[in-house]
Amino acid sequence: MSEEALNSGSPTCGDSAAVSLDWTWTDPVCEVLTMNTEFDNTINKYIVTVFGTGFTPDDLTSVSLFIDDFEQNTIMVSATQAQFEIINMLTTSSSNVRLFCESGLCAGYDQFDNVELDLVYFQVIPEHTIPQVDGVFAPARRLQDEETFFFSSEYGTSAGGDCYRIRGSFGLEDSVQLYHVPTMQGICREVRQQVYGEAYCETIPLEIASTDELALDVNGALIGCDDSS
Repeated sequence: MSEEALNSGSPTCGDSAAVSLDWTWTDPVCEVLTMNTEFDNTINKYIVTVFGTGFTPDDLTSVSLFIDDFEQNTIMVSATQAQFEIINMLTTSSSNVRLFCESGLCAGYDQFDNVELDLVYFQVIPEHTIPQVDGVFAPARRLQDEETFFFSSEYGTSAGGDCYRIRGSFGLEDSVQLYHVPTMQGICREVRQQVYGEAYCETIPLEIASTDELALDVNGALIGCDDSS
């Protein structure tokens, strides 16, 4: 093999903690030329497209994208392009972005080390609040009339505690709140089980008509509602 590998750590003898696991090749096999992130509204997913050289066509295991140390889902690879579906990240913006091919970190990855999610996606699904089992909501039925979302007294009360499942443009650690636009008040008494792109909102006491507009607040920025319910 003609390439020479250089380790970025500077270990001393017997000091294994000083060894870095990130390798950069002096003559890299893969190189990043450009990288962009777009929302695909046909599947409601964010897609990162990387243009470069040295990729192995049709081999989804030959190149990997990590954001916030989470490996993303590789969906397409050609000789000059790779696409990844974002499946996990901490917030809507990250500068902890690394691209690996079979030989290690791709050259030029650090010139495109920022991924940002445009705040364009928001979906609300009414659910019953059901007692949790080991921190997870049990399966729920859904009830809705033509005027108002309502919940069986077996699962919710007029004092609040109803539940909305929120899907949208946010990460695991973003601040999330659901707003009732006619009154411009936050309706989540508590946001639970937040993961990348999904959370549960336990509501304050408030009657919400099916025609009422809702908005999602992510770190102080509002997203209009795509209410599929």
